[in-house]
Amino acid sequence: MAKPARTDGASDDSSHPARGTSRTHTAQVRRGVYGSLAGATAWFVTSAAALEVPQSIADELDFCLNELLANIVDHAFDDDEVHDVRVDLTRDAESVFLTLEDDGRAFDPIAGDTYIEPATLDLAGHRGYGVHLVRRFTDELLYRRDGGRNSVTVVKRLVID
Repeated sequence: MAKPARTDGASDDSSHPARGTSRTHTAQVRRGVYGSLAGATAWFVTSAAALEVPQSIADELDFCLNELLANIVDHAFDDDEVHDVRVDLTRDAESVFLTLEDDGRAFDPIAGDTYIEPATLDLAGHRGYGVHLVRRFTDELLYRRDGGRNSVTVVKRLVID
């Protein structure tokens, strides 16, 4: 698997999953304030089109972006300060990679699925289903914590093995 291009001047990191055509966005988020989701979605739609991401894959990745960004807004920070969330969209010949990086509290979305299917809709809550759905929409979900930052990468394959 190739690695994503770094646009922040940082040195190459061999644990990063892709290199290819890439676009980067910085969403400024504050705990409990969801306005940044609309800007991130607009950026994503434009970027996915520019990178020629197939529409069905773009739709699933857009959902994942919104779920993961909403989780960051809801759960990552203990303060009411503005935080930058870096969002990278990378495409190579085989896959598309959506990476979100934040400086919030550690959260590994692949460390066990805690979602339990409710017996009825009446018993269904409104929390905990987002990460479960993100997992279902991905071909691969990667997480790392490095230097006080979370990095979550959603991988969608363009070719079927």
